[in-house]
Amino acid sequence: TKFSCEGEREMSYTVFYHTRCTAFIGRAHAPLMILSEAGAKYEVKDPSEAPKGIGFTVPMVTFPAGYTVAQQGAIAASLGKELGFYPKTAEGEALALNIVENMMDMVGELGKGDDRLTKWYGTFEAALAKSGSGFLVGDTLTYADLASYKIVKLATEKGGTAGPLLSKRV
Repeated sequence: TKFSCEGEREMSYTVFYHTRCTAFIGRAHAPLMILSEAGAKYEVKDPSEAPKGIGFTVPMVTFPAGYTVAQQGAIAASLGKELGFYPKTAEGEALALNIVENMMDMVGELGKGDDRLTKWYGTFEAALAKSGSGFLVGDTLTYADLASYKIVKLATEKGGTAGPLLSKRV
C-alpha cells in the first residue's frame, strides 16, 4: 500500500503527528495505512493543532463525525470498524486487538536482541497459521494486517528469525 503524508485539501479525517509526517511516519503508520487502503480522504496536521485533553501524545485522528481518538490501537480499531477493515466475529475482534497490541509492544523490543524479536514473530506466525488465509485474522484484510505490516517488516529487517508464513508475508 502506498500513501502520502501530505494528504489533500478538504479531507474527511485529520491525522495529527510530528512534523506532519514530513520527516518520518513513526507511529502514524497504522492510521495512514488504513486510510490509504480505504481510499479515504485525510490530511495530516501538526500535534500543536490537535484537540486538547484527548491523549497525552500523538498520533491522534479526528473522524468525520467530529470526535478524536488517541492511542494507536484504538485508532486502528476505530478506523477499521468505520472503513470496512473490521473482523467479522467476536473472536476475530479479540484477536485483532491482541495482534495490534503485540505489534505496539514489539516496537519497544527493537534493539533488545534477536531472541525477543523471534518470540514476538511467533505471535504473528501463530495468527497466520490459525487463519490459514494469508491474513492475520479471518479470511479478509483487517485493520490488524494494515496496522502491523510496516512495523513487522521493519523489525524483521533488524533481526530475529521469522517463521515461514510471516517471512512470506513481509
